[in-house]
Amino acid sequence: MRVVTTAGEELMVLPGGGLAITKPSYSETETSGGTRIEFTARNMAEARKMLKGVQRKFKNIDVERTLQQAEVKSTYPDGQIHFGFGIGGDHSPRSIVKTAAAFAHFCGIPAVDYALAASYLRDPSALCCFGYYFETDLVTNRPVGVPFHCVAVSGDPSTNLLLAYVEFFGSMRMVVCLSDCYSGPAIQQCYAINPLTGRTLDMSVAMTFNKKDIDEIYKYARVPNGAMQKAFEAVLIPALERKWEDEKQRVLSDAVSYAFDNCGAKEGEILSPEHIKRISGLIAERMSPYLIRQIKGRRH
Repeated sequence: MRVVTTAGEELMVLPGGGLAITKPSYSETETSGGTRIEFTARNMAEARKMLKGVQRKFKNIDVERTLQQAEVKSTYPDGQIHFGFGIGGDHSPRSIVKTAAAFAHFCGIPAVDYALAASYLRDPSALCCFGYYFETDLVTNRPVGVPFHCVAVSGDPSTNLLLAYVEFFGSMRMVVCLSDCYSGPAIQQCYAINPLTGRTLDMSVAMTFNKKDIDEIYKYARVPNGAMQKAFEAVLIPALERKWEDEKQRVLSDAVSYAFDNCGAKEGEILSPEHIKRISGLIAERMSPYLIRQIKGRRH
């Protein structure tokens, strides 16, 4: 996903969560000694391809020898990245209702018993039959800090309501009314999964709403000020902590490997005080971008 930081940097968010430049850079500068070429590639394969292109113009360039002198760098962006967490688009509400209806079908409820959902899915002019809900926590055994996905159905013939609950990433919480004339058997079913591990979770959802409650949910009257932010913080803060811990371990492992590879000691050789001093300095040098970023982050 392409993003632009608050400092104007154009970056690409990678599937694993890292960042990369969106495109390589290249420049030629004429000097008294000839032409100075500088370029930045996203990986070594791209660097080799760029060098072969340069070689067509400057025949004396040795591609492999030049690649051996290439420096691999990891840097942090100067600006911050803003993400939107809203579910948008013309089809997203119907996707939510479709998820709820599909789970109701999976639970053995005949399609005739969720007429409101069927009407909304088939008729573009039908009224939306869901709303966001953050007034209370409907998940009775919520795992702390887990960005789980969840879908649940609750049928109560005494209220004639067949309801569903859909939650994404442990924070986007929605109530769906599948039917307001339900007369089938009482039912309570829930399915949840932790996307970090791919494992299902044992949890339940308690919905004790009446028709007045549903009308207010449709009007977004059950979203108290600050409740949505609090729900997001419950999963985002632990996620950021995990991210920084993973980054710390990555940087430390890279710095140690770099220091031992460049301290001057041969494999199997006993480290001298000079080697140890050199290793300490190289580790600090390699970790300096991470440490500086940490200091800046704490200031903000």
